[in-house]
Amino acid sequence: MNSLMGRVLDVNHTVQELVEGGHPSSDEVRSCQDHLNSSAVLLVENHVLEVAEVRAQVREKRRAVESAPRAGGALQWRLSGLEAALQALEPRQAALLEEAALLAVRFPAQAARLHQGAEELGAEWGALASAAQACGEAVAAAGRLQRFLHDLDAFLDWLVRAQETAGGGEGPLPRSLEEADALLARHAALKEEVDQREEDYARIVAASEALLAGDGAELGPGLALDEWLPHLELGWHKLLGLWEARREALVQAHVYQLFLRDLRQARAVLRNQEMALSGQELPGTVESVEEALKRHRDFLTTMELNQQKMQLAVQAAEGLLRQGNAYGEQAQEAVTRLLEK
Repeated sequence: MNSLMGRVLDVNHTVQELVEGGHPSSDEVRSCQDHLNSSAVLLVENHVLEVAEVRAQVREKRRAVESAPRAGGALQWRLSGLEAALQALEPRQAALLEEAALLAVRFPAQAARLHQGAEELGAEWGALASAAQACGEAVAAAGRLQRFLHDLDAFLDWLVRAQETAGGGEGPLPRSLEEADALLARHAALKEEVDQREEDYARIVAASEALLAGDGAELGPGLALDEWLPHLELGWHKLLGLWEARREALVQAHVYQLFLRDLRQARAVLRNQEMALSGQELPGTVESVEEALKRHRDFLTTMELNQQKMQLAVQAAEGLLRQGNAYGEQAQEAVTRLLEK
């Protein structure tokens, strides 16, 4: 239609030049111009109808977008269809606005009507563009939420396993010094893993706060993010508390195993002394008496040194009891039995 309207304007311009130039066929030219312009009025009516048609199509697209569900894949599907519709309608809408301006120049009496139609079409088009932008933002927000939920699910899975391990899921407390060393090493490795995950935890908390600032995302039926976030924080701090409690228990067990090692050594010394005393015979000669006295002096020297070892064991047991070690009473009982011997 734009091409035809341009031709009409060109003809009118040419007629004006012929009349002003005193062309001998000016009357006939004027008659043809009037006939052509009468036909051009139909162009205005057709233009108005086409504007109304396009405006109705644009309004229909806008309402379809605004009524689309804001969850699942429906919104993404609607956005994809809208993008195709916009590509098809935009050239037509732009052409109608340009045509309205041309018709308003040629038919000033219809200018107000033409301008109104153009403004209404432009307003409806702007509303559709806003709806499309809102739809795109909603799709992007849904994508961010899905990525957040994926990261959250993976983090929670790790958090549950880490809590189980930190709380003693690796098994009972050690029953040997070697086992105590191994458990302490594994527990220290778990702390390194927890420290590395702290960045993930902080990122998830920040993402949660960003989602809350946006639209208060729902994680599931009846569970809002602002209600759920404290549970995540509680779970993280519970993990730290479990790890610290387990570390303290392992350290106490390790100290107790060190005590048991020293206690076994003291018992072995005492047993050797008992065997040495029980195996001695009374000397029968002067030379054997002197030899026996020498061995006895050596025995007393060794016994004095071993007494220091046993005293260290006693002090270690007292230290465990004083420090509130879980094995303090057991250590004290073991030392008491040792001293009785």
